[in-house]
Amino acid sequence: VDSEFLERAKEYCEKKFARMFGERLVRSLDDEILFAVENSDNHDDGGITKLKNTIANDVCVSRNFQFVNQELPLKWVHCEEEIIDYQKNPDSKQCLNISEVKILLENKCQETFTDSEFNSMLTFFHDSGLILLPGVMYDVNDESIGKDLVILSPQYLVDIMTRIHEVPGDRDLKRQFINEFQKLKDEGRVAFKLLEHVWKDKMEQVDILVELLSSFKLLYPLHTDSESEPQEGAEPLAAVDTSVKEFIIPCMLKEKSHESLSKRWLKTCEKWTDIEETEHKFVFDFGCFLPPPLFDYFLVHIYRHSCKTKGIRPILQRRSGIFSFSNKFLFCTRLVLKDCQIWVRARFVLMCFHCFAPHLLFDVSIILGPDVLMLG
Repeated sequence: VDSEFLERAKEYCEKKFARMFGERLVRSLDDEILFAVENSDNHDDGGITKLKNTIANDVCVSRNFQFVNQELPLKWVHCEEEIIDYQKNPDSKQCLNISEVKILLENKCQETFTDSEFNSMLTFFHDSGLILLPGVMYDVNDESIGKDLVILSPQYLVDIMTRIHEVPGDRDLKRQFINEFQKLKDEGRVAFKLLEHVWKDKMEQVDILVELLSSFKLLYPLHTDSESEPQEGAEPLAAVDTSVKEFIIPCMLKEKSHESLSKRWLKTCEKWTDIEETEHKFVFDFGCFLPPPLFDYFLVHIYRHSCKTKGIRPILQRRSGIFSFSNKFLFCTRLVLKDCQIWVRARFVLMCFHCFAPHLLFDVSIILGPDVLMLG
């Protein structure tokens, strides 16, 4: 590869990723984040050697991997091997409750575990990425059906989501749910009755699959005006209300340009009366790291609150939205990923500015954490 091309590629990677991920990127001993590896069978390739040395240095010197030097009971290692073999079987049930997993591993490994030891082993496997424990990761409410579930293969979640994304080959199914598929495509919304059909061949019940995706913030239940919402300041429950008939999938929202959002914002402002002409702007700066899923969580939280206060019908787009709180506050928000910031433009009914700013800061901090800088 041309050396000049490599230099340009390195500059591009620095500009594109270094600020986005801050100090979390692994760098070579030459302080580079790009490893150019020639696509050949030559294991002495310079890029491969540099990559190997970097991995060895990061593991052994930096000690960023907390599990590398940890001693494990031999039967834990045996269980790990059995789980890996179990994952390879496409016909095996990948979502079990904890008691079923315990019976499975005790039978296969010819070992016995106390409940405390077994839970410790599962937590270790979860932390190392071998399995997923929804209850551990998201502090699932005691009444949740997902509290005691174990996902033996993380790939299983991907397979569930893929079923929603795929266009069905069954013409009768497409014809039957033509409106639901169109809403999913245009608005990122999916009806419960559609999920029942796309997951009909899964071993788990639909409400369990919905619970899992909700626990991992891949899917969010949408409440109507008549449905109850959590009280302000209360911790959000992970359990899914099975009476909810529609869900939103943030990753399937349509991505529109900044110019398109600005036009819709101006049109919305024109329809409002008794609001100030002055437009206030807020910037929430997260330093060097703001994962897009956290913004999705924030977006849906604001959506729900906007519906609860009976404001305008919210406008949701990929990484942006337009909302109102009752008839007092009108605002749009968008994620500026390259700067790890959330930008908000807002207009208010006269004399309401001082009520809105702390309210917005509260909403951001409760969802995304208290250590965020607001620049008004």
